[in-house]
Amino acid sequence: MMITAVDLVDDPADVGQLDAMLEKAEETTGVRVETTLADAGCHSGNALSQYARREQQVVIPESLERVPRHPYHKDRFTYHPESDSYTCSRISD
Repeated sequence: MMITAVDLVDDPADVGQLDAMLEKAEETTGVRVETTLADAGCHSGNALSQYARREQQVVIPESLERVPRHPYHKDRFTYHPESDSYTCSRISD
């Protein structure tokens, strides 16, 4: 694997940055790749539309904020070492 494009921005979010990186990478290499992998920070409806217009496949996991958490996921339980037990916050929701 090789880095084909870089940029420095002061925006704390990745949303909206990938399209420019795809263009820079294409300029650098002279090749439009068929598939690009990106992290969840690049996921948004607008960004997905941009990738579709470019006719490039971009593989991005759903943003964690968009994926509903399972009501009994382990993150909803609090461990109490004094009683060696767990409490589910779902009960108090």
